[in-house]
Amino acid sequence: MCAAIPAIIANVRAARRFPPRPPHRQPRAQFRSRPQTHPAPGSGSSRGAGGSASAGARGSTGTVYGSSTPGTVVVNTASLKLRSGPGATYSSPRSYPQGTVLTYLGKSANGLWVHVSRSGVTGWLLAQYVIVR
Repeated sequence: MCAAIPAIIANVRAARRFPPRPPHRQPRAQFRSRPQTHPAPGSGSSRGAGGSASAGARGSTGTVYGSSTPGTVVVNTASLKLRSGPGATYSSPRSYPQGTVLTYLGKSANGLWVHVSRSGVTGWLLAQYVIVR
């Protein structure tokens, strides 16, 4: 029994020098479905024939792709915030209830945000909560 004590002390000292690593975390499963990408009205592809809003920012989150003929967007959730830019960090001047119809102006380069207007107010809506017609 006395011979085991030095081994235990050595193990404790080794544990202090090299603390145990935290258990490996598995990546969280993504259960959200990706938003459906609809082609812009009047265009043959999802990127449309229209140019970008700013040529210098081509491919950035704020780039707008769309067609020259705007379509409509319908809010498909209880309430959806209109953002001043294509991201959750932008201010939200207003929100729209389900069934609200807005004019489609384009979408962000990554396809997550839709650029819309209604009654002279333009902004961005999260694409997964709207239906583009």
